[in-house]
Amino acid sequence: SSLKVTSMFCKQFFGTRVVSLIFFLGSAAMAFSQSSIHTIDEPITFRDGYETMVKIWIPTDPINHPSEGWPAMLVIHGHGGSRNQGSEFHEVYAERGYIVVSYDVRGQGDAISRFTDNPLNNPCNAIHGGASKAGASAKMDMAEVLHFAKFTLGKAMDFSRLGVRGKAQG
Repeated sequence: SSLKVTSMFCKQFFGTRVVSLIFFLGSAAMAFSQSSIHTIDEPITFRDGYETMVKIWIPTDPINHPSEGWPAMLVIHGHGGSRNQGSEFHEVYAERGYIVVSYDVRGQGDAISRFTDNPLNNPCNAIHGGASKAGASAKMDMAEVLHFAKFTLGKAMDFSRLGVRGKAQG
């Protein structure tokens, strides 16, 4: 094959060590360029019975995978948006080695249309906090979404390196 011929030529011309380094670097570059992002998009039910959707972007770079797990970023979308709002940025963060977790805030995104048969999903229900931005239910929702991500991803996620990003409502 042409790889054997090239290898023999390079060994004669450059020596074995240089050839090994060139092939190692070429293999590493090829593996890195073939890395991709894996996504999980699943429903979640909070402890109070409210149902929504969570999406997780996961880096899959086999070479640079940290032994302690990837750092994570929780993203809260703008008012009236959904977990997919800004997904092009979520992909960029994942390509740079962050697990990105986003969910549909109460009363928004698929949380409204997908689960309308559950009375707890009514965003106007004051007992459950509705779409309160800074209320206790919003904070609990964030904690439960992160717990779901950690449970789903296990050691792939480093829970000690966590950031939160949002816009307007987030």
